Amino acid sequence: SWSYVYSEPAPIPVTYDYGTDIVVEGDQVYVAGEPVASAADYRAQAVEIGNAETTVPPAPAETEGGAEEWMPLGVWALTQESEGDAVMFYQLSVEKGGGISGAYTNVLSGSSDPVSGSVDKASQRVVWHTGDAATATMVETNLNGLTFDHCPAFVHFPSGVTQTWLLVRVPSP
Repeated sequence: SWSYVYSEPAPIPVTYDYGTDIVVEGDQVYVAGEPVASAADYRAQAVEIGNAETTVPPAPAETEGGAEEWMPLGVWALTQESEGDAVMFYQLSVEKGGGISGAYTNVLSGSSDPVSGSVDKASQRVVWHTGDAATATMVETNLNGLTFDHCPAFVHFPSGVTQTWLLVRVPSP
């Protein structure tokens, strides 16, 4: 449950519908129709969240009691709805402190990389990246959205462009 990263009492969960509730129009980001930040400032916030200090989850056999500090969030396909089959997949976990860790796989290219990021507890924004944090593409969604089978996400590219994509939970075999 999303309350895993909060001390009691946990806040009311918020679900943002990226592309509907949160929209990037020109150089402005709107939440529920109200301007909240420039697109550049909003992306800078995402980069800051995505680059927060995180640790790699320990293997269960390595540390006694360490593994339960992490909770799996599942395996997610990242896709553009109109672009066909997904080729990018993320396996994500969250730690009690709000760190995000996991693995990225591109089944088309065969590449895989570690994932790191964090949860901003105040806004409930979840941002992660693969590869070098300084040049990484950031994926952003909201914590409560990751409790559903699909949720919209922003993909913040290093060029400054932000696009709305879709995360779809991959069912367990």
